[in-house]
Amino acid sequence: MKIIVFSDSHGNYKALSRALELNAAGLSMCVFLGDGVDDIECALEAYPTLPRVIVAGNREDYYSVFTGSGDYPKECLFDAGGIKFLALHGHRPSNVKGGLGATAAYAASKGADVVLYGHTHIADDRTVEGGGRQIRMINPGSAGRGSEPSFALLNISDGFLICGFGKL
Repeated sequence: MKIIVFSDSHGNYKALSRALELNAAGLSMCVFLGDGVDDIECALEAYPTLPRVIVAGNREDYYSVFTGSGDYPKECLFDAGGIKFLALHGHRPSNVKGGLGATAAYAASKGADVVLYGHTHIADDRTVEGGGRQIRMINPGSAGRGSEPSFALLNISDGFLICGFGKL
């Protein structure tokens, strides 16, 4: 199973489209972690049958005040390849910019094995203790900001997860 993960595109839908095109072979799912849901909607128009998980970020929170939108959940718990994932942006329920422990504990309380989060714009893959369990925390980085825009590519086989990062 191959999953592409993006976050924080901030208007850079062309980079999302390029990454999807280059990684489309064998792709099982796309996950978007907020701050640019309009970008991923546009990029995924070319892949109407590709399963997707999309959560809202703080950018969507801000715009929903003015537009009344808010069609995307703040988080999503899902299973893929025998692994339970929690997808969220990272600005709440605890802010990952202040550390990952509280988010790991929150994920453990939900029964998640892996947290996919954004918000910091820094690609990262580490294991953090939370709620008495070890929780894997993966951030794809920013698809639209920073000196090296990036995404994560997850490969799952027999319940084992390998994470790699791609540059945009």
